[in-house]
Amino acid sequence: TYGFLGVLDGRSSNRLGTFAVHGLDAEHQDMIGRLPQGQGLLGLVIDRPEPLRVNDLKDHPESAGFPRLHPDMTSFLGVPIRIHDQVFGNLYLTDKQGDGGFTPEDEEVAVAIASAAGVVIENARLFEQSEQQRRWLRATSEVATALLRPISRQAASQLIVERVRDVAGAGAAALVVPDDDGPFVVTAAVGIEPDPVGIRPDIPFLREVVRSGQAVVIADALHDERIDDDTLAALPGLQTVQAHPLHFEEGTAVLVIGWFSEQMSSTWALDPELPNGFTQQAALVMQVVRARETQAKLAIFEDRDRIGRDLHDLVIQRLFAIGLSLDSASASVPPAVGARLSDAVDGLDQTIKEIRRTIFDLSSPTVPANLRLEIDAIVGEAERMLGYRPTVETIGPVESVVPDMAAEQLAAVLKEILSNVVRHSHAGEVAIELDVTDDIVLTVTDDGLGLDPDQPFGNGLRNMRHRAQNLGGSCEFLEPSHGGLRVRWSVPKSMP
Repeated sequence: TYGFLGVLDGRSSNRLGTFAVHGLDAEHQDMIGRLPQGQGLLGLVIDRPEPLRVNDLKDHPESAGFPRLHPDMTSFLGVPIRIHDQVFGNLYLTDKQGDGGFTPEDEEVAVAIASAAGVVIENARLFEQSEQQRRWLRATSEVATALLRPISRQAASQLIVERVRDVAGAGAAALVVPDDDGPFVVTAAVGIEPDPVGIRPDIPFLREVVRSGQAVVIADALHDERIDDDTLAALPGLQTVQAHPLHFEEGTAVLVIGWFSEQMSSTWALDPELPNGFTQQAALVMQVVRARETQAKLAIFEDRDRIGRDLHDLVIQRLFAIGLSLDSASASVPPAVGARLSDAVDGLDQTIKEIRRTIFDLSSPTVPANLRLEIDAIVGEAERMLGYRPTVETIGPVESVVPDMAAEQLAAVLKEILSNVVRHSHAGEVAIELDVTDDIVLTVTDDGLGLDPDQPFGNGLRNMRHRAQNLGGSCEFLEPSHGGLRVRWSVPKSMP
């Protein structure tokens, strides 16, 4: 009367991941609720993969009974689905029609059917594995290809987490790197709201990955002590987590992949060996990007040294000579002219002091990240989505006056603004201006639909304000005279 085919999932040899039913309609299955997990007689056939015939289920000592609303069943025949020594699942038949229970002949037929099912399941799994490997190889190639163009560390990190989430069929991914101010800091994330970039988590399994240098798999996040309550509260529905090490010269970063309960359970069973090639390539990409940034900083240092020497050896000496000439000439001219010459000499002295102060600033050892390169990468990504390139104007010495902390937050805000333009604005033009003359002011103007006054601010807009307020600044959302939206994000140069 009833037939059931249970396929073991990829993570465990005694858990049913897929369960097909014959004899019960979909409505009745929904009323019963959760599918069998492999307990009782079903688990017995899993644990001892050999045919089992029972005339009356309730008389068998291993019978676990039936859930509420489940139809009563008497006779039972269970046979393993296997190819050689590998068991893929089990075939169960219950309530044989007619008099009596299942016979040895029925068992032979069931074994033959199970063998054919084993071939089909094995082929399907082999095809699925080959497709997974192909997707991971393609993702690895995309990450490696990123080095062929200028790319910032933030853009490379974001590319890594986005590709790993897509290819793993996960709900979220994050890249966590060692930090001087704490154990770790989140440098890129996708699928997590609000955006956790900049947060310094201290989660036990992250330390385990760094300590062991091996991937960590958490099959049941709700009941694993390696995940703290704050993480579970921030990620409701988190079901399974994998954390993979990325080894750098400076330390070990961790690539975290998360699956949620609303996703298909088959996606949770990612073989932890599959991402190995991807993580190795991702670590190499990050190492190369860091080396490029270091080279860029060294080039800036060299330029600063050269400019400082030229100012000191040429400009200051010439101004000093001019000042001496004017001072000596003031004694041989009328008093009124002499007074004006003295004022000019005082102005030259003040100018020399300002130049010396500039030389001192140029010799400062602190060089922030290459913000121009990062902005260019973000704008380039937006261009691919918009079909046109937003205009960019920078005012002032962007590379030399924007602190690292402000540069990191500014890049995240710009990416969020352009993402909103792509998804909601329908703008035909986008203009970006970064002015660091006084404060650090990022202004992005578009001619799109603007904000809906009847709709509350979403997480993205609130995050922009929080990022500015955390640095002692502000974020305004204005409506230009020609329509659209203007976002003005401003923070001081001196960080709180």
